[in-house]
Amino acid sequence: MDLIRQKEKTPEVVLDEAKKRLTEILTEFKSKEKEIGVALLAASTETRDITSIIGDCPNCENGKIRLMKGKFGNFGACNNYPECKTTYNLPKKGILKPNLEKMCEHCGSPTILIIARGKQPQEFCINADCSGKVQVAEGEKVEGENETCTKCNKGKMILRKGPYGQFLGCDNYPKCKNLKQIPKK
Repeated sequence: MDLIRQKEKTPEVVLDEAKKRLTEILTEFKSKEKEIGVALLAASTETRDITSIIGDCPNCENGKIRLMKGKFGNFGACNNYPECKTTYNLPKKGILKPNLEKMCEHCGSPTILIIARGKQPQEFCINADCSGKVQVAEGEKVEGENETCTKCNKGKMILRKGPYGQFLGCDNYPKCKNLKQIPKK
């Protein structure tokens, strides 16, 4: 372009040179198309693994637990499916990221980070039976259980289990979404 401004070359000559260079580059690219595709696929697979692997599968020797998205939301599953059918329920809301540096201090299971808009990242153990989550023993009475719901005044508060541990919820769900945490002992 500078040579055109200085009137040393005409625009047609510059365009012809550019066409020749581009043709050479594209011909070389076309000849290496398969190798480039294989390299891009490998890089894509490696990136997916880095961003989705939570940790080692506790049930099979060489499997990895991977973050997955399904019809009903987020879940963790072993990448050796269908031989290994290990799965974990994960929170449905927020951005989930692997937390490979840290394992759960209570049960040794892998952890993930939950990033919700406007909140600090929260560390979450993927093991539903983790001793760090609120667990009520079979037959143990929980304060507030079977009492009338304070929100709808129709349902009863019953013991429910979620990814963060057990809690009391109205049996009139989904019409009433009243929840009550069970205090840790």
